[in-house]
Amino acid sequence: MVTHYASKSKKSGFTLVELSIVMIIIGLLIGGILKGQELYNNAVIAKIASGFTNSEVAVESFYDMYKRNPGDMPNASDIWTGARNGNGDGFIDDESFNDPVLIEEGLVFQHLSLSGFINGNYTGMLDANGRWVPNSTGPGYDMGQGSYSLGWIGAAPNPTTWYGQSGHSFVYGKVQGRYPTGPLLSGMETRKLDQKIDDGNPTSGRLIAASGGGPSACTEPNVSPASAVAGAAEYANFTGQNCTILYVLKFRQR
Repeated sequence: MVTHYASKSKKSGFTLVELSIVMIIIGLLIGGILKGQELYNNAVIAKIASGFTNSEVAVESFYDMYKRNPGDMPNASDIWTGARNGNGDGFIDDESFNDPVLIEEGLVFQHLSLSGFINGNYTGMLDANGRWVPNSTGPGYDMGQGSYSLGWIGAAPNPTTWYGQSGHSFVYGKVQGRYPTGPLLSGMETRKLDQKIDDGNPTSGRLIAASGGGPSACTEPNVSPASAVAGAAEYANFTGQNCTILYVLKFRQR
């Protein structure tokens, strides 16, 4: 008589050591992704900072040479083929000239690029729908649809100011129609940028910021830049795209 014994099935599975190794690998991958994102964000912030400072030098150099502000220059077409002219009133502001695609805030970059004071080729013109186009109207950035313009804040007859400040300013943000004025950076990212080139406060100094609204604001408290004063708020510790940025230049009308 032959006796049959049931064979014991060998169960396969992960040991605690193997599971630990898997968890370590997953942790390293997540850490690497987060670190990579941090490095990318820091690179974008550094690019924005250098864009502001380098463009300011370019604007001042242009004025030293031509005694006109780029974008506002009324005889640009006499100097560069294909250039469009500003109105020469001393302000870089929204002048349509009966042309829906022409504004001085964009012509700034056309004049600066044609004169060789900045790299790149910019038309300075809006598209056929009257929208600002990053990397065409003016410089573009990788974070969303970021760009920046240069124009006058506080001009009559509507003297809107940001925390009591007015003057010619770079405005950085997400494109919203004619201008890149939408919120794009978080409060935490904008704080890093502010600390890099200014005083670290959203309502004072040369780099100032305002909230795009919503529960995750750019500043705490979420103040209105049109009514609040310098020192009225701090940057909020949120990660959403909530901040629009102004970098105030040192000249007014000239």
